[in-house]
Amino acid sequence: MLTIQKLKEISFRYLDQQAIEITYMLNEVSQLIVLTESTIIYPKNLYHNKEQLELYIFYEQGQILKVTHVQEVTKIETMFKHQLTNITYESGLETGMLELSFVDGRVIKLTPHVETNHIYR
Repeated sequence: MLTIQKLKEISFRYLDQQAIEITYMLNEVSQLIVLTESTIIYPKNLYHNKEQLELYIFYEQGQILKVTHVQEVTKIETMFKHQLTNITYESGLETGMLELSFVDGRVIKLTPHVETNHIYR
């Protein structure tokens, strides 16, 4: 999990296609909500070029946003923390995982050791 500032620093450090996507996605989201330092962001598949980049934004008002950018189209899905039915967290040096289950059957599984390459862990 990152703060908005840390994600911006990473995207400015590596000027590549994903950095451009991150900047564009954050600009789109910031037109809808105010991103503050207390906003937590999880960049799924960051610099894992085999998979599409997804940003999960945990907004302090109880919303969870999933942001994707495909073929110049930014898509923002909104979920709410009151729709959570189960949260599973595992901690370990190479096995950390957070799984969020929702009432509609949707499951979000965040596994940093799988979703990025070893350089950016």
